[in-house]
Amino acid sequence: MTDTAQDTLLDALRRWMDQEGLDLLYVPSSDENLNEYVPEKSKRREAISGFSGSAGDLLLGRQQAWLFVDGRYHLQAEQEVDTECIEVMKLGLPDVLRLSQLLRKLVRETPGLVLGVDPCTVGYRAFEQSFQGFQARGGVVRCLEQNPVDALWHARLPGSCQPIRRLPIELTGMRVTDKLAQLRADLAEADCQATVVTALDQIAWLLNRRGSDIAYNPVFESFLVVLPERTIVFVDPSHADGLEGDGLSLEAISDFRARLPALARALLPVADWLVDPENTPYGVAQILEAVDGVQVRFKLHPIERRKSIKNDAEQAAVRRANLLASAAKTRALCWLERRIEAGERITETSFAEKLEACYASMEGFAGLSFNTISAAGAHGAIVHYGTPDPEAVLERGTMFLVDSGAHFGGGTTDKTRTVAVGDAPSAEQRRRFTLVLRGHAALASQRFPHGTVGSQLDALARSALWQGGENFGHGTGHGVGAFLCVHEGPFAIGSPGRGSKVGRALEAGQVTSIEPGVYITGWGGVRLENLYLVQETGKQIMGKAELAFDALVLIPFERRLIDVQLLEERERSWLNDYHARVCRELRGFLDADEQAWLEEVTSPL
Repeated sequence: MTDTAQDTLLDALRRWMDQEGLDLLYVPSSDENLNEYVPEKSKRREAISGFSGSAGDLLLGRQQAWLFVDGRYHLQAEQEVDTECIEVMKLGLPDVLRLSQLLRKLVRETPGLVLGVDPCTVGYRAFEQSFQGFQARGGVVRCLEQNPVDALWHARLPGSCQPIRRLPIELTGMRVTDKLAQLRADLAEADCQATVVTALDQIAWLLNRRGSDIAYNPVFESFLVVLPERTIVFVDPSHADGLEGDGLSLEAISDFRARLPALARALLPVADWLVDPENTPYGVAQILEAVDGVQVRFKLHPIERRKSIKNDAEQAAVRRANLLASAAKTRALCWLERRIEAGERITETSFAEKLEACYASMEGFAGLSFNTISAAGAHGAIVHYGTPDPEAVLERGTMFLVDSGAHFGGGTTDKTRTVAVGDAPSAEQRRRFTLVLRGHAALASQRFPHGTVGSQLDALARSALWQGGENFGHGTGHGVGAFLCVHEGPFAIGSPGRGSKVGRALEAGQVTSIEPGVYITGWGGVRLENLYLVQETGKQIMGKAELAFDALVLIPFERRLIDVQLLEERERSWLNDYHARVCRELRGFLDADEQAWLEEVTSPL
């Protein structure tokens, strides 16, 4: 969108705010399903601000505006946003206020401020955490019936309803009817008779279906209501063919909010509903709470936990997917080194195209799991660097960061490597790379008792960096779905204070990333990311099952960037063992030249 178009929408919203008596308008990055990646029609914050990142919320005032972004997007937001019109709030930096803190400050300065919010685009818990303090100090939160951006955004694209397909039992490991029976048992255990599900990956997993309504995420736009005797899926009528069978009732997605009160009243006098406060919009919970006699019980949805613990069929599919993705990326990295040695001109875009072609050549390829980050030189400091630049050449002596992923069969993949372009990297490049590698190895090789939470594990990946005077501003690990979203809960590995997910225990069968990094503006960045399956070792730690990480991603780490003198013996041993496995398991996917290259770059240190 052009700057003029953004200015026009910004001005139109402020005129509308004036007419409606609003002092502030909150525009989050999420949509009515609280998606991280939203369909084009729901990129409201981007349409107003120009910022294209997957996370970052906008607060619009009559004269000022603030965009709140975490450490992944500090640099990107500065580059994409007109900072004369919108102040970038770089969360995590000293003295930078969070949304809730800024709202409290504004209402102290100007009592009685009125804030407009579309309650169907904000999670229930997030709504309370963000606006409770504002209201307590005299601010007024007005829940809007319609989203004002939609009416004023003249360039808004229509929705896209793509075909839905059913996954075979060989990939899901459970039939839909069995999952629904399991869910109803979970509801009964929680003293609930019904539930509403708005998270698209939860719906797709439960129904063993996948779609492509949202780029990179194999989900379909929908809402779900599970009653004692009925399961109702609210979808676009064009999706009906893909949802036949399994005893599902279908209704129009446009009727969801209007139908919900009647469905709740029909269960009375017994009507306890389970609502996930993290994954359900505040506006949906409001609808249920407004029905007399309905009791809403706020709990983490049982689907969220069960979805994250992969069964045997899902684990097999995830392993196969990551092996294919690892082979594809290894082939692309071999190609890159050969082309650089030959003196060819390689750009961010040409490498991304080659990598994506390698993915597509693999059996079962079902698309990318996110936009490939192909970041040369200083661009590597932008944690979630956007579209690769066709003019950004990989210059000798620099580093090149590639974060990419794809879907294959029943699995989703995500991995990052940072490599040297040409020979003889600098001592500082090698030092920082090795610190990141040490952090990765420390966490990847750690064994821990059942019940250990993500915030306890986080420091392992940071210790070497801290000792070297470095750190990184993003989380250390996130869950990954089984042919679903590349980011999933209910857990995460990260510093205390990074939300409720880091306070939840990791469990056997879950897939997590481990991805420490370091990012220096103007210099570049290093990130080293693998996916791991959490497994029981068969041993115990003080009476609790011992857990460990088993590598799913098998791609060599850049030898030329390793300062061996900085490695401890156990780190060197871990790396040699990992590289031996990489060489062994990728052998059948590579040609003779690629295999020779792999044997060279994985030889023992």
